[in-house]
Amino acid sequence: MALHVDGLAAFTKLGGVDFGRQWKEQEGMRTSMNFRWIWLLCGALFALISAGAFLWHPQSASAGPARVRAAQSTAANRPQTQQRDPWTAAQTVDPATLVKEIRGPASQRPTIVSVSPHALYLGGHIPGAVYKGPGFSAAGIESLKQWARRLPRSTNLVVYCGCCPLVHCPNLRPAFRVLQSMGFTQLRALILPTNFYTDWYAKGYPTDKGN
Repeated sequence: MALHVDGLAAFTKLGGVDFGRQWKEQEGMRTSMNFRWIWLLCGALFALISAGAFLWHPQSASAGPARVRAAQSTAANRPQTQQRDPWTAAQTVDPATLVKEIRGPASQRPTIVSVSPHALYLGGHIPGAVYKGPGFSAAGIESLKQWARRLPRSTNLVVYCGCCPLVHCPNLRPAFRVLQSMGFTQLRALILPTNFYTDWYAKGYPTDKGN
């Protein structure tokens, strides 16, 4: 047995190279790249859906090719406008602050809910966060309502998405408005300006995967 262990140790650390450590590092890099591709693909899909919704709108379909091209050109040259936020500055939390809170005493940790598309939640989410979404769909909002009804209205509650740049996010604002209308007094939105990958995962903040 001792000979077997010594031989294994010699093999895995041949010539001063720790192959076990290298394999773990490469596996971590592959996981990071896979996670990043999930977020990039979902962002591209969101853009395609938005474009498709415009192109197949009944008014666009009946307008004729020339008017469609003119409308597309106008839309492309129109500056992006920020959606109106339903939260105040005091009703937001930044990633670094939230990390400190979830690493703090259990009694002071917030309840966290993700309202992103489910595939993104499975790919990576904040530890302890529950999934109730997506926030843009009626089914997702109803799931969020049913879950939230059981919570005390004084719950320290954080809602987040991170599917795409916050200025364009279709999930976070509807979910926040619903929870706000239900009377939650300690409700906050996690501010992820770019997306969950860039503003959370890539910074090395704690992340879980799967359900």
